[in-house]
Amino acid sequence: MRTHHSVAFAAVFCFFLGCEKERSVPSRRAIPLELRFVRVEAGAFYMGSPAVFPNPWEAAPAERPGHEVTISGFQMSEEPITLHQLCEVLSFSGVKEVEFLHPSTIAQLERQESGFLLPRPGRENHPARMSWEGAKKFCELLSKKINRECRLPTEAEWEFAAAGSEKRTYPWGGSRIMRPDVYHHALGINPDLATPNGIQDLNGSVAQWCLDTYEESFYSRSPSVDPVCRAEASSHVVRGGPMMRYMDSLIFPATWKRFQAKDSRSLSPREFGIGCRVVIPSK
Repeated sequence: MRTHHSVAFAAVFCFFLGCEKERSVPSRRAIPLELRFVRVEAGAFYMGSPAVFPNPWEAAPAERPGHEVTISGFQMSEEPITLHQLCEVLSFSGVKEVEFLHPSTIAQLERQESGFLLPRPGRENHPARMSWEGAKKFCELLSKKINRECRLPTEAEWEFAAAGSEKRTYPWGGSRIMRPDVYHHALGINPDLATPNGIQDLNGSVAQWCLDTYEESFYSRSPSVDPVCRAEASSHVVRGGPMMRYMDSLIFPATWKRFQAKDSRSLSPREFGIGCRVVIPSK
């Protein structure tokens, strides 16, 4: 059983998507699906990277200038979306066509006689990888299922969840943790890499889509409250991930990646195998 951190400003909410009997969906599991959300209280933090770093590869131009940002409260899924969660939501929503999924994700699924998909045995808790449009579609389907507004996190929300008001260097704190690459591993297996309030796999696993379109100069004109880049662009922001490539392509272990490090990926279907996590905004 997974242990949640008990801190004053955090609470965990669960939605059991498999409890309703409105549609019979074959499943290997006898227990309902749990989708856990962790509350992130409103606050302010320093977003981005300082103008000067001891090592130039630690901050890209798109991470500057650093600036103060205020974020409204929200709830964030404890982990990126898993294959099990993906299949349950698609099945309950009646969706059988999955052209928006990455080939590596499709290879881990089995189509049932009903036409719906299930994860292959042992792959239930592995991350679901998909295009940005696919991640957006998943959020829309989930919203209808749980009757709550669900969407991708903004880049600012993602970084605030990782850094906190205290500006942690890494989601788990201030020290590097040596760990083998876990890109192809199940989610939720490294609780020591979670944030103090229990959000897991922000770094060290699958990279994750954000709501923002990607514009390298956005930080120079970013709003100070709940910023989100909606510029016309063919790319969206990606945060987190298993590794970073700097210093003449030297690959650092996954957990060395700073929370500030950002990247972009185009809207091309399924490109690069990016995952996603879900946010429920405060009303």
